[in-house]
Amino acid sequence: MHVNVVDIDLHADLVQRYDELVPVLMGCRDGAPDQQLCHYFLDENAVKSFISSPPD
Repeated sequence: MHVNVVDIDLHADLVQRYDELVPVLMGCRDGAPDQQLCHYFLDENAVKSFISSPPD
């Protein structure tokens, strides 16, 4: 598992998509679309659920 920190201000498409939701935490699995886990505040339950669920 790894973490990528992305400054959305450097990417116009991300500013358009997430402007009012920053900070955003996304989950990503190989071969699956990114999944928004939470925004504004850390949702520990959503993160734990994503980490513990088996890949599709």
